[in-house]
This record gives sequence, structure tokens and C-alpha cells, in this order.
Amino acid sequence: MTDIVASEANPLRIDGDLSIRNTEDLHRRFSTALEAGGGMVVDFAGVEACDAAALQLICSVSKTAARRGQGFRVTALAPAIEEAAAAIGLAVQELMGADPAGGSGPVPGGSGCGL
Repeated sequence: MTDIVASEANPLRIDGDLSIRNTEDLHRRFSTALEAGGGMVVDFAGVEACDAAALQLICSVSKTAARRGQGFRVTALAPAIEEAAAAIGLAVQELMGADPAGGSGPVPGGSGCGL
């Protein structure tokens, strides 16, 4: 795997099946992007399926980025993620919410929740 720098010009593209079977690979991709520093920009447009394990990982990455003073912003969100959140009683806005300065609330330029 090559180094990943997720930025506005080069968002981290996540696609396919985001389920418990694939969270290890997803975790590795997010960790690599976090270690690269700076703000993380993620494109979830190609996600075909999502479960609660993947949602938990996305929330964790968002909080880790905020704790490190890094941003976490999503440029595109597949319906599969919204459906998975609704299935467990979460509004999309509840999935994220930490801004790059470490506070809570909308991420500048995001949809109000980082997604």
C-alpha cells in the first residue's frame, strides 16, 4: 500500500462493502491517512454497503482527527451509509461533529457533522 495523503485535491476514496469483514483494511487506510498529517478529506460516494462496525470506525477516526487537531471532512456520502445510520437509530449528523480545532459542532465546509 502506498502512502495516502487525503486532501481536497486528493480525497481518500472509500468504496465497496464497508462491513465488519473489511474494517481491518478500512482501519489501516484511515490510520495511514491520519499519520500523513493535515486534514483528512474522505469521499464515500462508492460505498455499496455499510454496517454498524464501519460506522463506529468512521466515528472513531473523526474523533481521533479532531483530538490531533486535524480536520475530517466528507465530500460525498453514499446512501448506504445514511441507511446504515438510520437502521441503528442515528441521524447522519450524530456520526461526527468535531471540528479541526478540537471543539464540537460543524466542520467548516462540511455538512454540519463531518459527513
